[in-house]
Amino acid sequence: MKILQYLKFTLLVLALTACNNETSSYTNVSNADLKKLMANGAVLIDVRTASEWKHTGVIAGSKNISLVLNNNRMNPDFVPQLQKLVKTNDHVILMCRSGGRSRAASELLISKLGYKNVYNVQSGMMGWIKEGNPVVAPL
Repeated sequence: MKILQYLKFTLLVLALTACNNETSSYTNVSNADLKKLMANGAVLIDVRTASEWKHTGVIAGSKNISLVLNNNRMNPDFVPQLQKLVKTNDHVILMCRSGGRSRAASELLISKLGYKNVYNVQSGMMGWIKEGNPVVAPL
């Protein structure tokens, strides 16, 4: 049931952002690209839930801001918290479990909030872990 609610949310966000006439878009990146971007100062935002962070750990240096809450509703603090950390011209990388929520968040940042340099980690945390990359306990 949670998966169905999540898919509905994702489709809603994508439908809302599809109405925008902007030609700019986010860039999908690999784990190797993620490492390079972070080394060059890009901010990594992990949009998963707190329970997911505890379950798998997080990438060192990431900022954890849940896109959705445990009740599958959008986190009303997501945008204000993100805007405190990252300005519209900064480079920001978004990551979730497998790429779906971060893709929706990437669309939101580009089309509704005016961000210019947005990157989506295609394989998400599951791909990061599968490749044997390190994680740390969440703060």
